[in-house]
Amino acid sequence: MATPTTAPASAHLWLLRPIGPDATGDRQPQSYFPYGATGGGKYHLHHGGDYMNPTGTPVLAAADGTVIIAGDDKTVVYGLEPDFYGNLVIQELDQRFQGRPVYVLYGHLSQVNVRAGQHLDAGDVLGLVGMTGVAIGNHLHLEVRLDANTYQSTRNPALWLRPDPGQGAIAGQLVDAKGRPILETPVTFFRAAEPAKWWRQTQTYGEGDINGDDARAENFALPYVPAGEYIVKAQVGGKSYTQRVTVVPGQVAFVQLVAGK
Repeated sequence: MATPTTAPASAHLWLLRPIGPDATGDRQPQSYFPYGATGGGKYHLHHGGDYMNPTGTPVLAAADGTVIIAGDDKTVVYGLEPDFYGNLVIQELDQRFQGRPVYVLYGHLSQVNVRAGQHLDAGDVLGLVGMTGVAIGNHLHLEVRLDANTYQSTRNPALWLRPDPGQGAIAGQLVDAKGRPILETPVTFFRAAEPAKWWRQTQTYGEGDINGDDARAENFALPYVPAGEYIVKAQVGGKSYTQRVTVVPGQVAFVQLVAGK
């Protein structure tokens, strides 16, 4: 295993895309069921990001690191219950965050191509997309865990994915007048140059063992955002709240919307 390195708090946009450029499906996490969502209470609280792709699509290591788990979770629980992720790989990254270990989980695989103890370079094929475990449709579930390899230690992958050149990311808070997070509410993004044209959407986190970034304490996030000016909008109690935010290449922009003021 390579010697761990450290990074400042502002610099954990490390992970490369876990799905290659030849794939026919998603190469960035789907926005319909983001980190922290429950699908309106229909599903378990989501602890990662999903990449919809056909069965057999190669899954790539998102960073350099050592495989610590390769197989399935039928006897040892790595999620909410046995056989939750099905076939999975868990990798401990070479790079550490402020001296703290970082783990990446790749779940619902149809095939595992690596073994525990094997060191992977970013871009190595570690398995194939599938629908094993608790999965609706063929997809890769990507999860980031900080400090411990546990279900309770996840962070939003959107704030760990390396933007493409000329892109950054957005982290934000939607809170009430007392600073309390507003749960599972749509957040819509518009390019400032086209304020009437819907661009992208996500939603705020639900209630439970979901963690915001240590520095930002966000309850929504969006990766792969081209640099520029944006308008962020949420509707709470029949009233709309908006803020502008500027995205700089290679950085995470922060925005806060306070409802009730």
